Amino acid sequence: MKKGYIYTAFGEKYLKESVDSALSLKKCNPSYPIALITNDPNFNHSVFDEIIVEKLPFDRNAEKIGFRSKIYFLSKSPYDYTLFVDTDTYHCDNSDELFELLDFFDILISHGYNESSFATLDNYKLSGYRTYNTGVIGFRNNPAVKTFLKKWLSCFTIKIKEYWSDQPAFMEALLLSDLKTYSLQTIYNFRFSQFKTISNGYVKIIHGRSNDFPAIASKLNQSSNHRCWDPVAWKCRSWNDKNLLISTKLKTKKLITLCKNALKRILH
Repeated sequence: MKKGYIYTAFGEKYLKESVDSALSLKKCNPSYPIALITNDPNFNHSVFDEIIVEKLPFDRNAEKIGFRSKIYFLSKSPYDYTLFVDTDTYHCDNSDELFELLDFFDILISHGYNESSFATLDNYKLSGYRTYNTGVIGFRNNPAVKTFLKKWLSCFTIKIKEYWSDQPAFMEALLLSDLKTYSLQTIYNFRFSQFKTISNGYVKIIHGRSNDFPAIASKLNQSSNHRCWDPVAWKCRSWNDKNLLISTKLKTKKLITLCKNALKRILH
């Protein structure tokens, strides 16, 4: 059973990003190989255990080529169990435990909490069907997933004018499949530009673009307790936060006073 991480990259910018991300991955997760899938035959870097060069089945100037190439490259994973991560990710802890989940699920993926686009079927918008974020995906390399990846690319190609990214197309293809899917917690795909609740535990994969990922990781992981990330204040808030405690105590005192006054009115 072959298990490993993959990146997909089309273009110089994303190739460079893939190296930076893979270096952080190798430091935290040295147990499994890392493969890069690209269309560039001249690219090479020692951080990758394998570089797979694939010719794209569509013109390199095609509309939204980055999203389309990503979906196509995913189908070329050399592993039985794959953890795909976008190039704009930073790894701050080991995530190898996700491979164990692929014994039970076909797809592992996190919700896209700030996503505003929706999948459509027969021109009907499924407004209650919120999209996943496809920046981190675990998947099994089985016939059902291979069929799903083809459907995902087909849905996106057909509705390329309607869907701004590959994510609504992912949701549409998922509706038409029988895949067993597990929704990962935010610690495995942490979009630090958004307000987020963090469950107990350390954030393991940060997703976004920054010039100082270690500083962000330090702020996020000062505690492993249940907390909320505030991207405006650039800090985590928890029940141990002094300002939050003061605010909560004031609200509690006010509530007690209101209850006492209400009780007095009832008794009198």
